[in-house]
Amino acid sequence: MNDTRVLLSEKASAVGHLSLPDTNCGQAQFLFKRECIERSTNTSLVKLQKYRPVDSPTGAGVGMLIHVYFIGVIAAIAIPAYQDYTVRALLAGAAAESQPARRQLVQYYLAKNSVPDSLSEAGVAEQLPNGNQLSLSSKGMVLTVHSKRGELIFTPKRDPQGQISRACTGGTGVKPQQLPPACR
Repeated sequence: MNDTRVLLSEKASAVGHLSLPDTNCGQAQFLFKRECIERSTNTSLVKLQKYRPVDSPTGAGVGMLIHVYFIGVIAAIAIPAYQDYTVRALLAGAAAESQPARRQLVQYYLAKNSVPDSLSEAGVAEQLPNGNQLSLSSKGMVLTVHSKRGELIFTPKRDPQGQISRACTGGTGVKPQQLPPACR
């Protein structure tokens, strides 16, 4: 029993206690004697008896490196995918807002059987409400939507029934994975 008291007093000294007060714990079993000492010093001596891998010289560093590596891999995948998603959403909005202008150009062509020289001749504004710019090539009636993140090019096609539809392709600054679903 005295060996236990010496062991506990050495650990208490390591924690910062000079010595254990003389408690009247008597010759009780170790568990009860430890509780008696802890109550008299208001500290827990059990903390020093447990070994944790983080307490080793390299345990915390290796764990931190694993976390940093994992976060780096996730960021390397997620950030470009998110950027493509935001550009695709912006271009999808531009394609949707340009739909009335494309319809107006087709109506002009069907009514006059000629390609307009400018957007204003067909009654189409050169700027969309969201700030995107429109431009028209009089050769082939190709409509280009200029947005902050790239261009969408709408080229008209006539199908066998005589209907005019537009094929959408990416222009300057647009990667294939950034094209909106309507243009794929």
